Amino acid sequence: MAEISGFALSQEELLAALAIAGLPAPTGCDDLAERIFGALEADGRVASMAAAERSLLAHGFSKLSTDGSELDGAIAAALGVCARPKQTWVILHQPAGQTQRATHIHAAGEHCLAHVETLGIHQFIVLGGRQDVLETAQQIVSPLASGHVRAVGGALPEATFAALAGAAHEEPLAELQARLGQAGLSAEAAAAFADTIAHLVSITAFAQFNHAVTPELQRAFTIVLGEHAQWLLHLAAPGLLRLRQAPAAAVAQILDDFAHGS
Repeated sequence: MAEISGFALSQEELLAALAIAGLPAPTGCDDLAERIFGALEADGRVASMAAAERSLLAHGFSKLSTDGSELDGAIAAALGVCARPKQTWVILHQPAGQTQRATHIHAAGEHCLAHVETLGIHQFIVLGGRQDVLETAQQIVSPLASGHVRAVGGALPEATFAALAGAAHEEPLAELQARLGQAGLSAEAAAAFADTIAHLVSITAFAQFNHAVTPELQRAFTIVLGEHAQWLLHLAAPGLLRLRQAPAAAVAQILDDFAHGS
């Protein structure tokens, strides 16, 4: 894939390209056909795919052969990495008050690609390797580089965190603090985490998978970034999160482990 740095496909073009190459849908695109076709009858589906195949031809992503359409070699190789990776990194980033955006990074052999969908357009970006994975993660989350860190933490029900995160910037600080205390955090931890939720910048969830027969989760964590502090969250038990306020060095280390871990 040295001859390409990246490319973009509409969701219809992506589905057609996968069909031409005989590839399954990449992680995060399992419902691609359903999203495109919806309640379309068979004739409508055929027409939609025929139009997508013509679009691939027009953009130079495929060519006609005696056996039908054939994908460009570099495009086919890139989609092959995404559809049948050895490793996948998933980054779900949600700035406060905005919609969540998913970045999937896939690796197979010496090849590594980032895949991002925006409004039905799928962007595929060729990465140089693990260092690029790290830099991508750092750019997405933009963690705090400095600031006072308090040695506070505790356990919090996952449902409580989800409810409070959804109400960020809306509930009074005192009410946030009270709800966190009722959920089991100490007074100090509740006050500190309530301040972060009240001044929330973003919530970013990370997961790394190895692919054998089925995807195997290797590590998962969440970074909650506020204006004054940042927190690391891990799943301690089903439905229960362990959280702690984290210095810049701890965030840098967990992102490095995320990118370079096996």
